[in-house]
Amino acid sequence: METYYAYLRWCTDFNERNLIDPAHDKMEWNHTLPQCIFGDQPIGQWLTLKQHAIASALQTLAFNRCTICAWHVQHLPDPLWEKCKPLFSVKAAKGGATGGKTNVETGHIYQIATPEGCKQGGHTQGRKNVESKTGMFKRTFEELSAKSKEIQARRFQCLVTGYITSASALTRYQRAKGIDTSLRIQIK
Repeated sequence: METYYAYLRWCTDFNERNLIDPAHDKMEWNHTLPQCIFGDQPIGQWLTLKQHAIASALQTLAFNRCTICAWHVQHLPDPLWEKCKPLFSVKAAKGGATGGKTNVETGHIYQIATPEGCKQGGHTQGRKNVESKTGMFKRTFEELSAKSKEIQARRFQCLVTGYITSASALTRYQRAKGIDTSLRIQIK
């Protein structure tokens, strides 16, 4: 447990010293007390993807209960993954069997892991979306096109260099130049 808390302190300090924040970097919220055990507690911190994966692995070892998500595995150092793998395997086996059976029973999927089943499921869900006007079918094509054109017409200016372009292009430009991406204004 001490290792886990020490690691969280190190991450928080490292992120502050290096100006890493969720507004500009890919980060995930880490519940200090695992959500799967203690529920949704407000205590936590923003961690980079790798830091969050390692924190989840340390939680797994500290609480002897898997708190690792599948997308965390790619970020874990091999020795840590090897220690957590047995608990992760148990969780995956339980979740996969239960989830798959439930999905078939409720009609969310038709045949597990076959192209025919995937195709059938996609067609059925597509029909349901059109009929219930959910998903991308909440708006008509004309509404979507107008909104897209409106967004594409927006222009932003870098407050450091004066460069003018779209929001996403300006973000890439500022990051490449090492400029804080919040230093911009919308001009159109």
